[in-house]
Amino acid sequence: MDTKQTHKISDEQFRETFIENDGNYTKTAKAIERKYGITYTRQSAFERALNFPDVVKQMLELREQRCEEALLGFAGDESNEIKLRTRILIDEASRISRYRMLNMRLEAAKPLQPPAEPEGYFEIGGKEFRF
Repeated sequence: MDTKQTHKISDEQFRETFIENDGNYTKTAKAIERKYGITYTRQSAFERALNFPDVVKQMLELREQRCEEALLGFAGDESNEIKLRTRILIDEASRISRYRMLNMRLEAAKPLQPPAEPEGYFEIGGKEFRF
């Protein structure tokens, strides 16, 4: 029989655990289970994190910085091939990051579109039905 409880944790407890685990949903869920003795899934952590977009963004930026630091460490390698491959990875990651941020800004600035007009219609008994 499962002895874990199913009570909820506060937003502050979740945020704290999420940050402690570098925004990793799986690690956050496991930490919550260990720390609070409740059942918590990766999906639950993901859905709860959506309530804190500022924290998620901060964790993504932190990951990008760590990856870039690791790649820059490889850039100091003596092999020219490793230096070149590392530089390409850094440039590509930078491009992707800039594209993602631009796309997020464009999506946020888009006005809501009204529903499209129906593409066709048919009549039954003098009544018009659109689809």
